[in-house]
Amino acid sequence: MSKSLRALGASLTLTLLGAGCAHGQELFPEWTMRTRVEPEALARGAEAVYWNPAGVGALHARSELVVILLESSQDLGLKGFAGAGALRLPRGGGVAVGYQHFGVDDIQRTEDTPQSGTPDLINVADDRFTVAASQPLGRRARVGAVAEYDRSDSGVSISDGVGFGAGALVDLNGALAPELGGSVFNLSGSTRWRAGLGSALPGLTQLPVGLRVGYGISGASDGSAELQHRLSLTANWRRRVRVSVAGVESKTAAETSISPELMGEFQVGRYALGVVHERVANGFGGATSAHLVVRF
Repeated sequence: MSKSLRALGASLTLTLLGAGCAHGQELFPEWTMRTRVEPEALARGAEAVYWNPAGVGALHARSELVVILLESSQDLGLKGFAGAGALRLPRGGGVAVGYQHFGVDDIQRTEDTPQSGTPDLINVADDRFTVAASQPLGRRARVGAVAEYDRSDSGVSISDGVGFGAGALVDLNGALAPELGGSVFNLSGSTRWRAGLGSALPGLTQLPVGLRVGYGISGASDGSAELQHRLSLTANWRRRVRVSVAGVESKTAAETSISPELMGEFQVGRYALGVVHERVANGFGGATSAHLVVRF
């Protein structure tokens, strides 16, 4: 692939991801949310550090680790890595830490005459460090808080920012075991929010297979993020094997966008593996994320 084509792809990427913003959280929007198959507001365990801090203590084991990798088409040149770990505390609370790196390497400058002493190739990257904690309120409700440090390298200058957020998670009584979740996160004056609802399907209580449906919605208070709707279906067999699939609809005023078109996760025992493929508008390929979850 020629350098000019790579530069064009990188330019499109930065346009799609809002490159004119001050901090990396806005430069590269929350791409890790794409790896969450079920509604992100209902996340539990290590992955909840990215979407709803109330869920970091709602573990099915003593501790949990999640690793996420992202690779895009050559035209875009996006690469990413994320990892998180969560620990359940003795009285039902939980703590979690997370790290993310996302960027585009070797972008060619478009200047006809580069400035003396400046390289022809630049790298754009975003690094985020996140800590979260949760605490139960009674038997069926949890609340949590999250703090994040964001370091963004635009290839020309480096900036940083600090953000804070909170979330809640509620498990309700009833044969359908409904659950509600919501979270907000503020960085650089923009508040991102998420809400989700999950429920079992009736009529399957006598079978070893259970089905749950989930609906989630997310967006930003200032309209800087897409309004995204998500509908998921999860099948469980004797609580040891779980398969989840989801569909997403994103609404944005922009003519170009990045949107998921394939989302799935398969879990056996304490291991889970998921894949999300995203399609980029105007035929510029796509990006694929894979995540592995291990419980201890």
